[in-house]
This record gives sequence, structure tokens and C-alpha cells, in this order.
Amino acid sequence: MLLPESESSTNHASLLEPAVWRRFEIKIEFELLNLEEAHAALAQWATDMKGLMLDALSLIFGGHFLSEIECNVLLARCAAAIN
Repeated sequence: MLLPESESSTNHASLLEPAVWRRFEIKIEFELLNLEEAHAALAQWATDMKGLMLDALSLIFGGHFLSEIECNVLLARCAAAIN
């Protein structure tokens, strides 16, 4: 349940006008998570998932940002509660 590109913020600094960057003193870049980091994040937020399900989701979310994992876990919880 990855967020559609239109609903996520930009991770592409090159898409912003250069004038935007002059307004910031510090620029922080966040790295994409590797498989182990994605697994650890999912284990923390999706505590009801274990084993193969957690491993499968880790494969899906490896190479994504931490905020994407958090947002998708929260969306899945909301959808489960509604259904």
C-alpha cells in the first residue's frame, strides 16, 4: 500500500527552485533504508506482524524512506479499523 506519488512530499531536491534553498542555512539529507533497517522499523511499528509477513514487507520497503514506512503502516491500521 505505497502512497501514490502525488500524495507524498518531494524527495527530489532538483525539483525545487534554487531560490528555495537560499532560505535554509542547513540541508539534511536522509538516506534510503536498507533491508535490515526497514525490517527494524516495521518490527517497531507493526508489532502485530511476525515472521514471513514482516520479512515480506521488509523486502517491499527496503530502499524507501523511514517516513514512507511509518505513513503506510498508519494507513494500513486506519484501513483495518474502518473495515
